[in-house]
Amino acid sequence: MTEYSGKSYGTTFAIIAFLMLGVLFYLYSDRYFARDYNPNQTVSFNDDELHLAVSGDGHYRVSGFINQQPVLFLLDTGASGIALSEELALRLHLPKGSKVQSMTANGSTDGWMTSLSTITIGGVTINNMPATILPNIDNEILLGMSYLRHFDWHHADGELILKPNSK
Repeated sequence: MTEYSGKSYGTTFAIIAFLMLGVLFYLYSDRYFARDYNPNQTVSFNDDELHLAVSGDGHYRVSGFINQQPVLFLLDTGASGIALSEELALRLHLPKGSKVQSMTANGSTDGWMTSLSTITIGGVTINNMPATILPNIDNEILLGMSYLRHFDWHHADGELILKPNSK
């Protein structure tokens, strides 16, 4: 019969404790980094304004909905329209319309026009927005000026502040 020494049990316990700490760190860091990537996971208009915090990489991201389906938006005041990936368009069951040429930060690319019945962020819904489906882009929806023109907006203290305009 083999006897185990207290030292053997101590080593086993230390290994198990170390592994458990690693798992806890992973679970916490995943939530932490997700929050840093999109600090605007739940938002609503207060006093008729929506305050969006800047993410860790200097962009404004916000969770919202296209046609009642949850998505992640990247607001871009330098973009003229709305663009989304081909993969995301398939998931949202968006039809590909006419073929178009689009200029992106990486140059010219072919895409397809589509229409978004609704875009909802923070409880405010904009209807019937044209968008472009582009291959080989991230699964964030790029919201440019065609969306932002529905709001009065400005930057203040690391936030992008949106207020529905009266047009």
